[in-house]
Amino acid sequence: MVECEVVEAYFEINGFLARKNPSPPLGIGRKNIDPLPEFTVYNPKTDQNSDKLGFRLFSGDLMQVHSAQIFVLGWENTSFSNSLLSSEPRLVKFLRQEVDASRMGLSEQEPDNPQNHPFSNSLLSSEPRLVKFLRQEVDASRMGLSEQEPDNRQNHPLRVIVVPALPARPDRMNVVEQHFRKQGVRGVLTLKSILENLFRQTLPSKLQLGGGHILHLLQMLKSYDLFRDPQVDMFLDNQI
Repeated sequence: MVECEVVEAYFEINGFLARKNPSPPLGIGRKNIDPLPEFTVYNPKTDQNSDKLGFRLFSGDLMQVHSAQIFVLGWENTSFSNSLLSSEPRLVKFLRQEVDASRMGLSEQEPDNPQNHPFSNSLLSSEPRLVKFLRQEVDASRMGLSEQEPDNRQNHPLRVIVVPALPARPDRMNVVEQHFRKQGVRGVLTLKSILENLFRQTLPSKLQLGGGHILHLLQMLKSYDLFRDPQVDMFLDNQI
C-alpha cells in the first residue's frame, strides 16, 4: 500500500523511528472491513507528548510528539475518490463510515452485569469485608485497561489516524472530530500535509537517510524538474 510507504517516509525524514506493526484482528464491529495498517513511531528528541497538542495535527506539531500509534486510512484501502474532495457532506459521511474502532484493534465494552458482583447489605456493616470486596472487584482489565504505572497521558502513545482529507467548515470538522474521539482517536493528519512536507524536505543533491523508495522517487522527480515545491500557505493547509 503506497500510503503506508509515504507515512513511513514522512516520519523517518522528520527524525522519528518508525515500525510497521502486524495487522490487528477484526473486532466485534462491522464485518468484512479490513483492519487499518498501523505504525508505531518514536521521537528520540523529546521525552513526552505535549499536553498542548490539538486534535488536528500539522508537521509543525511533530517535535511535540514523543511516541504515537499511527493508523492509515488511504485511497487504496477504502472507497475514497476525487469526487469526495469537492463534496464536504459526502466526505463527512465517508469518514464516519470508514473510521471504526474495530479496524484499529479496539472493541466496545459490553454493559456490565451487576449480578456478576456479589455485593450485599452485609458488607455495609463490615469494613474489612468491604475492603476485601473492593480489592477483588476493581480490576483494570474489567475497564478495558491494563495494569501500569500511575496514569500520565503525556507518556502514553498518541493514537493518530492519517486520512485522505478533512472538511474545512468548522461545524463539519467538529462532527468528524467527535466521531473520531468516540472511536479512540486522539489526533489526525492528512495525506496532503504529509506529502507537502515530504516535497519540501526532499533534496535531490543530498543523500538523505530513511524514506525508502518514496524518498528516492521524489528525489528523481525533483532532479528532472517534474514538479515544483508546494507554496507555503498556512490557510490552504488548514483547509484540507
